[in-house]
Order: sequence, then C-alpha cells, then structure tokens
Amino acid sequence: MNNDLSFKEKLMYLAIKDKLFYLHIKDIFISDAFELEQEKYLVKKINELYKQYSNITLKMIEDKLNIESQVLSGPSKMLAKMSIDIFNKISFYDQNYIFTPDEIEFLKNESMLYLRKQYLKNKLKHIVDNKEIDNDYDKSEKSILEVLAKNRYVLDDNIGTLFGKDIRVTKRENIVPCFDEFNEITDGGIAGGELAFVMGGPSIGKSHFLVNVGVKAALNGKNVFHYTLELSETSIVARYDAILMERKINEITNMSIEEKEKLYEHMRNKYPNLGQIVVKSFGTGIATVLDIRAHIDKCINILGIKPDIIIVDYDELLQTDNTDQFRFALRKIYISLRQLACGYGCPVWTASQVNRSAIRKQVTDMEDLAEDFSKIKTADFAISLARPEENSRVIIKNVKNRIGPDKYVWQGEIDTSMSKFTILDRMNMNKIDKKTLQEISEIFKEN
Repeated sequence: MNNDLSFKEKLMYLAIKDKLFYLHIKDIFISDAFELEQEKYLVKKINELYKQYSNITLKMIEDKLNIESQVLSGPSKMLAKMSIDIFNKISFYDQNYIFTPDEIEFLKNESMLYLRKQYLKNKLKHIVDNKEIDNDYDKSEKSILEVLAKNRYVLDDNIGTLFGKDIRVTKRENIVPCFDEFNEITDGGIAGGELAFVMGGPSIGKSHFLVNVGVKAALNGKNVFHYTLELSETSIVARYDAILMERKINEITNMSIEEKEKLYEHMRNKYPNLGQIVVKSFGTGIATVLDIRAHIDKCINILGIKPDIIIVDYDELLQTDNTDQFRFALRKIYISLRQLACGYGCPVWTASQVNRSAIRKQVTDMEDLAEDFSKIKTADFAISLARPEENSRVIIKNVKNRIGPDKYVWQGEIDTSMSKFTILDRMNMNKIDKKTLQEISEIFKEN
C-alpha cells in the first residue's frame, strides 16, 4: 500500500468514497477521534456535507475547503488551508492508486476498531473529568458501565432482515431446550433474544424451578450463567449438584472433598457433553443489569466462556433507580433484561412474585403479578406456579406464549430435598376452569 497516505487519511478517504461504510461508522466518525486540528477540521466538513446531501464526492469536499479558505479569517482560515493539504494527498491517492478488495476489507476493519476505541476512550475520559461525580463512586461506576454497555452496540453489523432476501434469519436462533412439555409449545425452547419468567408466591418453588431450567440447558450442552440475588452461591451450586449427581442436598453438603470429586468424575463420564455452569451471587438490591453484563464480559474475556442462557433469580431483587416508583423501576429492569437477552443472543429466564391475594390461589394468572403488569407485556413466555395443598404437588400454568399456544396447565411435583422439579401431565385450561377449586384439590388427592 502507498505509504504517502497515513492510516487516518485513508480512513477519511474511505468515508468519502464509500457511503455504506460511512453510514456504518457515522456515530463514531467524529473529530474527537483524531488528533491533528486539520484532521478534525476535515472530518467536520465531511460530516457536514453528508448531512446536506445523500452522496458526496471529492470535488464537493475540494470546493467547500477552497471557499472556506478564502472567506474565513484567523485560525479558521489557517485550518481550512491546512486541510486542503490533506485533501490534495487524498485526491492524488485516488487518481494514482487502486485498493485491492483485501486491502479495503483490512482497512475497514482496522478503521472501525480504531474509531470504536477512540469513542470509548473519549467517553470514559469525560466521566473521569466530570467534577460532579468525582466524589460519588456509585454514580461514576454506573456511568462507566452504561458507556461500556452502549459501546457493545456502536458497531453492530446486524442491520435487520431484508424481507424475501435473507431467508436464513427467518428462523429463531440459539434455541435452548427446557422441559419437554414447554419445548412442545415453543418450537423447541426459548430462543436467543427472548425473555421468559416464572411467577409464584414465596417458597412456592421458583428458585428450584430455575435451577432445573439451568440443568436442562446444561444437559443439552449449553453454557449456563446463573445469577442469584437471594440465595448464596453455595446453595445454588448444591442444588445443581443434587440434580446432576442424583443425591440429596444435605448429603452433598456433608460430603468430603474426595467424595465429591469422585461424584464429579462420575458425572463428567455420564454427561460428557454437559455445558459449563457459572453461578454468581450478588447481594440483594445491590446488583444492576449492568453489573451482570460486566460479569459476563469478564467471563468471556478471562475464561473464554460465553453464555447460551442467562438465569436471574429474581427480578425484584435487582437494584432499582431510587428516583422512580418501584413499579416504574421494575419496568426498566424488565426492559434491561430484554436488552440483555438481545445483546448476548441468548434467552434470559427470571422469576417474579405474585401479589398477596394470589398466594393461596389454586391457579395463578397474569393479573396476579405483583407491582407492575408491564412485566407480562415484556416477556415472550411466562408460567405460574401454585401449590393448592401443603405438599410437593404444584399446578403449572402457561400464562403467556408468543411462540405458540398458551393457557395450558400441568400438574407437577417438587422434591425439595434434591431440588428436582418434575412435570407430570397436562390438561386443557378450559376444562380446568370449569371445575371448582375443590375438584382441583381432589385431582391432586387422587394422584
């Protein structure tokens, strides 16, 4: 390649000559990404012309710089003249050199990487230099995490689906299987970018259920990232161990390291394709969705493990914005969880409480959700858990399903000693609705 033109000058050349490339980088193709004042000036002129016209040419840039070098005065006049020097080099390059396709691809990739780093560096520098948050660590941390999260989308190559052209993406991707009964009505499971949740009262079995969701995914070779905001990491890991090792939880917690290692070896032999399971505990009301993002990125960069499914137990224990009413803050949390699913291209499962009046109901439904009904609007798939009697039996209802049919009800069973959640059989909800609550209880007694 011709060494007479610097990397940054080639970047500007591509921005002028290739509109699609410019549209891809325009949010970060800003003067702050360049060091020399004449470079900053020329970048501003390129952006100004693109705002005025759908396409620009080298001739248009030349005319604009020549006019400004004549009509302006002082430092601006000097910058316009210095920018003409850069432009003349670019113009000469255009007339005497032809990029090969490999050179263009390389230059575009390097340009995007450079601009992205500059964008991130400038944003972080602005936060560090901001005196208003100098003494507020939490506010500084939140601002930095927000910039890091936003930076993930600055150069997203996916511009959507062109109807009738890109047939490949019309199919749901990164589907993670769950219980067979749910797979049947969701075309195989919950897919990347989709949000699912389980609702129920306290001590109903939501956390046990989510661990079982994680186990089902791991048995299908999927990497599971399980975030617990209420129970300890030890408790959640013991539940995964109990199900996979087919032992009671108290048995596992009392095992020696040697005994547990033997069981792990047996488990690895039995499930050679078992996915990775990462369990992380955050304090109640301390973590935000941005903290979860930061932890995921750390695992990707340090461990080389990317999540295939994310489990958050549970939504209302995430930190909320104190300036909002709780129900509005919850709405933001659910939108953030949806963005989390889209950002990593994997499904997110979480849990939610029902209101007090629904705790003793035989079957809970979407109107029983605590605090904010918009949760159900955000979700793609939702189920409710209810326990009609003080025993291990539960009633599971599919209260929402954007992917397939809904309103089905199953009978299930929880063995809390092993954290084992089993779905027994399914009935049509229309039939169950016609029965009295007493009849539903009788169904359980008969079984």
